[in-house]
Amino acid sequence: MIRRHINSGVWLIVLLAFLLSSQIHAAQFEVVGSDQHTWFLLPSPETSADSYPWSLAHHGLHEEAMTYRPVRRFGQKPTSQAAHDDTIWLTMPPRPDRPETIPVRVLKIQWHSGLERYLADPRKGMGLLPDIQTDRANPGSPVDLVVTPDGPAVLLSHDSGYSMQRLQKGQWKDVDLPKGISEESLRLGVAGGRLVLLGNNGKALQIRWESDEGWSPAFEDTGVGSLAGLSIAGDGLIVATTPGSGKVALALVQPTGLAQLGTWDEPSASWRVVGTRGQVALVRDVGELEVSSINVMTGEQGPWESFIAGSPMGMSPWPLILAFGASIVVLLILLRGRSLGQLAQGLAPLAALPRLMALWIDAIPGLIVVMGIWGARPGLLMDAFLLSLDARGWGLYAILVVMICGWSLFWELIFLTSIGKALMGGHLCTLDGARPRRTQLILRTLIKGILLLLPVLMITALRPPALQSAADQATGVVVARRARLSSTDNEGD
Repeated sequence: MIRRHINSGVWLIVLLAFLLSSQIHAAQFEVVGSDQHTWFLLPSPETSADSYPWSLAHHGLHEEAMTYRPVRRFGQKPTSQAAHDDTIWLTMPPRPDRPETIPVRVLKIQWHSGLERYLADPRKGMGLLPDIQTDRANPGSPVDLVVTPDGPAVLLSHDSGYSMQRLQKGQWKDVDLPKGISEESLRLGVAGGRLVLLGNNGKALQIRWESDEGWSPAFEDTGVGSLAGLSIAGDGLIVATTPGSGKVALALVQPTGLAQLGTWDEPSASWRVVGTRGQVALVRDVGELEVSSINVMTGEQGPWESFIAGSPMGMSPWPLILAFGASIVVLLILLRGRSLGQLAQGLAPLAALPRLMALWIDAIPGLIVVMGIWGARPGLLMDAFLLSLDARGWGLYAILVVMICGWSLFWELIFLTSIGKALMGGHLCTLDGARPRRTQLILRTLIKGILLLLPVLMITALRPPALQSAADQATGVVVARRARLSSTDNEGD
């Protein structure tokens, strides 16, 4: 009876988890772009159990093509987003007890050429901006958030209509909307640094531009269909409409109306239009993100290509788990290690700097293969040290480690030294100066490979007095050099 109830409870938990995952997958994603950055708001089923079902992901010009990295997690989906240059602005859902207050967050991601990687500012969490204040009796909900040279602006929807605010000198201030707006739906964009209002009254698309004198009269375009989305591309504003018959039309917003760019098949799955690097693309969610670029000059649509989810910046769990397990192994080796005696007469341990140089020399063939042939980036080693490689990066780094270890072992089995060690004047021996057995050399190489896979563990290396690493100590091997005999030693002989 008890077992039956337990099984029922387990099945109930599984069912709830499945339903939650289905709801998350059914939720729509969002995407915004700027000159060199693309930002995604994506459902995140893998962290939904931790009450963070939404993820903010980033793709930059300097990263590998078609790869994005999650950078932040959210318990609730942001209500609007805007990107400009290397910064993204987000409005968050208000607290239930303060529906009139809309939190605003900001995050900047910059490329650091010295580290060959993107770094977020702030390093953790999000930057804070002043909250948007609305009427408690008639609270507003963000429709669109855009960024102009004068600061971000937000279009709000109320039960009584629309309102707009702009951040100026650290405060959100009201912006007057055109009088007599009667459109059923209203959207906000920006083109050439100017705000653009787009309204759809069911018959035509009405466009109004902001200027120093106020809002321009509405320009109407009929027959364009329903407004399905808009995106900033360079200094221009691209609108996507659905004229019917399973088609999606893209047009460039101009002061005198719309300049049609072309018509293409509407994606069957959830989709968005995004402008980045001055280009336009369609993005769809078919269980994974796919993107298809559009040449607005020729009207040609490129093939659908899959975006690959890279490991989060410093958030990948498997390297951390592996590092923890390897750390335990290294700790056991160090704890059970015997007290080291002196090396045989005439030998001295090879110093730390020559050993490091020897390792770099032995790594040259592997670096040529993974970087010259397979196209790994120079930042591969830094990402490995920070445990932030994606799946492909870990594969390339593992190949590099295997080549280093295999190349060194080949020479050590024959000559008791690798090319790097020989150039630095070192060779392998036991504490008493004897030749190590082949099994010792092979086991030492295997442990060395584990340490190289997780470079942070190399801090355990070079334990005095014989400057043995964990691999050396586990196998009783020393990297030694010929010692210079002092005058006292010569007299004793």
